[in-house]
Amino acid sequence: MPKWWFQNDINIKAGSALISASLLLGGCNFMSSPLDLLQTPVLSAQQEEMKSAVLSYLPEGAKLTFPLNDKNTGAVRKADFDGDGKDELIAFYKIPRNDFELGILILKSTDAGWEDAGSVREPAAEVEYAELQDVSGDGLPELLIGWQGSAQWTKELSVYAWSEGKLTEKGNALYSASAITDLDSDGVHEFLALHHDKQLMTAEAKLYRYRNGSLVEADTLKMDGTINEYGNVMTGKASSGVNGVFVDVSVGAHSAYTSLLILRNGRLTDAFQYLGKPATEAFEVTFKPSFQKSEDINGDGIIEIVIQREAPGNEDKAYANMTWIYEWYQWDGKYGLKKVFENYYHVIYDSNGIRGMQLDIPKRWEGQYAIDEEVTTEGDSIVTFRYLGSLPNETAELFRIHYIRKTKWSSAQAEWIAGKVPFVALGEAGEDVIIAATLPQTEAELSPKELEEYEAIRPNAQQLRDMYKPYRVETEQQDPMHGGVSVEGAASGG
Repeated sequence: MPKWWFQNDINIKAGSALISASLLLGGCNFMSSPLDLLQTPVLSAQQEEMKSAVLSYLPEGAKLTFPLNDKNTGAVRKADFDGDGKDELIAFYKIPRNDFELGILILKSTDAGWEDAGSVREPAAEVEYAELQDVSGDGLPELLIGWQGSAQWTKELSVYAWSEGKLTEKGNALYSASAITDLDSDGVHEFLALHHDKQLMTAEAKLYRYRNGSLVEADTLKMDGTINEYGNVMTGKASSGVNGVFVDVSVGAHSAYTSLLILRNGRLTDAFQYLGKPATEAFEVTFKPSFQKSEDINGDGIIEIVIQREAPGNEDKAYANMTWIYEWYQWDGKYGLKKVFENYYHVIYDSNGIRGMQLDIPKRWEGQYAIDEEVTTEGDSIVTFRYLGSLPNETAELFRIHYIRKTKWSSAQAEWIAGKVPFVALGEAGEDVIIAATLPQTEAELSPKELEEYEAIRPNAQQLRDMYKPYRVETEQQDPMHGGVSVEGAASGG
């Protein structure tokens, strides 16, 4: 069966605001007619029945579609809106003859089969996202739809709830970017709308709650209107006891920052904005030279904010050739950040996406190493990590990372073995490149003090394996705000 056609059951536990939705819909690109994928695979009898029901109730000429920002979810979903233990079907469709008409079809299961339980039509070009979430706290899901016109238009959220046997709109809100999360940790999710007007250079965040059967505005926060755009918005733990919305913002070609929106004393605020300070000053805490996405990089359940800094030894490089160290920070619970750790990335850009490595730097190394990147005349990449002493000439090689084409791997190993050079294979960068590390086989020429420091941080083969992680991003996942030269076989740091 096509993996995008049906969504698995959505189970709602009474009193639980979080709806568990397991998806049967595997990664598929947006298509003008998802129905085209149904021609070959064989569906189960129940799925065939559902398919037939959906197709029979679609308006004439309509084609199924699915949310732009949820490519792992399909055109048809299932949810129990009225709590009777039976799932309703939700289908998204587009009217091709009218570029600005979308619809939602709701079918209810009865003893006589599937029956039309109402349809919603909206003047929009796309469904940006669709989420089933209990925002009322009654244990039943509401349907939250983000409608989008053209890319330049402000989007609109609509909240639909089951009322008197049909899906009814209960409120709407305009937004440029948005998030749905439980900021106040009361077990019920709120809707956060970020609105940015480029022409007027104004921006604000509005917090909405679903109360007494309607969507109501609960709070407003003025934000920085001089930005370029909201590049990434994600929800998660700002600390063990505080939920937050992380807004990664692009300002210009070489500037970006991250806002962290939380509730402080019951009010919506940027965690880095001191009381009485303008929103434009909050960015100084998280300013970075290029756009980067926040994430839980170390798997501890708390979201980290990443800030780049120039790697030592690269002070004279042009920006385009700069080698970067990525420093990961968590909110300190007040108005600042606390550093968690740092790492380094070196990747290859090719037609399949990004391939390479993430190297996690031990804390004891910080301030004691430099990085030199080079590409050989044959197109292979070498990254040298050096110890840095207190004086400029007090330096010594720690190890080298080699990106070697597989066709040269045997000869490289033979050369290292003949030269008694310790080496370790770490992984692969795509199908054609081996990533390996070599260790210096001669003693470093350093003063006694620096030699002691050098020996304390010099890694062995196993420590290098522990530091190494494969890094991979498929072509369709690449963030267009991250640059990168697409050169077969060439590698790029940072």
